[in-house]
Amino acid sequence: MVVDAISYYGDFGSDILVQNGATVRFRNAYIGDKEDSQQTAIVKGEASSWINTSNVIVGFLGTGKLEVSGGAYLESNWGTIGHAQAASGVAVISGDSTLWVNKGGLLIGNDGDAHLSVESGAKVTADEDIYVSRNGGVATVDLHFNQNGVLRAGVDGSGDFTNNGVVNLFAYASLSAGSALRPIEVGDGGSYLGNGVYNAFGGTYDPSTGEFVVGALANGAEGLVAQDLSGQRYEFDSGELMVAFHQEAGIADFNAVAITPNAIGENPVVGAYSFSTSLSETNVLLAFQVGTGLDAETFSIWHLAEGETEWTLFDPETFSYADGWASFTVSGFSDYAITAVPEPSAYALIFGICGLALVIRRRQ
Repeated sequence: MVVDAISYYGDFGSDILVQNGATVRFRNAYIGDKEDSQQTAIVKGEASSWINTSNVIVGFLGTGKLEVSGGAYLESNWGTIGHAQAASGVAVISGDSTLWVNKGGLLIGNDGDAHLSVESGAKVTADEDIYVSRNGGVATVDLHFNQNGVLRAGVDGSGDFTNNGVVNLFAYASLSAGSALRPIEVGDGGSYLGNGVYNAFGGTYDPSTGEFVVGALANGAEGLVAQDLSGQRYEFDSGELMVAFHQEAGIADFNAVAITPNAIGENPVVGAYSFSTSLSETNVLLAFQVGTGLDAETFSIWHLAEGETEWTLFDPETFSYADGWASFTVSGFSDYAITAVPEPSAYALIFGICGLALVIRRRQ
């Protein structure tokens, strides 16, 4: 179902694309409604909205994926990702002013597997409690943030945040060292509960208070030798690359050098680096300064494994594009590059350079 400019009242259980300022209304939305089913719901673009008077369930009995982006709005009473034991749900909420509002609570991993990613200026809120892995479901939450309340429980009163799964916190490269933020907020009288895992990158996180303190940003251009990298951020290539380390990364060597690879894929390379480190199987957040105005959907991340000659597409566990920075996590090191479709104004420059190169070649 593709929806551009209509409203529909009823229950939903199918693929759907809401765009171009459409407003769609349902009672319940079941994305992945039957066993062995695979369904996707996409809401994108400013003024596009999907309003559900009851529940939104991503992965009810089957596999469901929800994408809300580009300033779109999603509303539900209760939201659930990964409902039944055999179900699986993924929700990606991204882009400035993009919002998923739950008038009740939010369950991330009820009995099923769940993954929620909130990135690039988006927010997810619940008037009541938020649970990560409530009844044994395997649940992971990725939060890319530069502000408070990227994920907020108890908007209209007391609401707790309970984590019995895994929450990964990624500080934006643009944040100032020492900034204290609460990417996860609770309502008045609310608490941070549970015995789950918190992984902080580029700073330190206190799960009892919800406070994230952004780590120092130091120059790593000369290479890092036997350095305590825990919770730290280092810039390379005159600030064009920022690397954020896990708060328990420990002492290690690390270095990054800008490279100029031959053509990769069909689109221009907007950043490429060769990495060397003594870290072993430890996630690190890489942030490439690629500039603003690019379409995040056109980004491709490439990896050149040690000893290989061919670049291959790399699918990171998490990715975000905001404030001109393209950020993603890696745990294995060698060479990484990003390609993207340039903004329209850049095409003229690219074609102009190509034309100049052609003229020069012909004159030789």
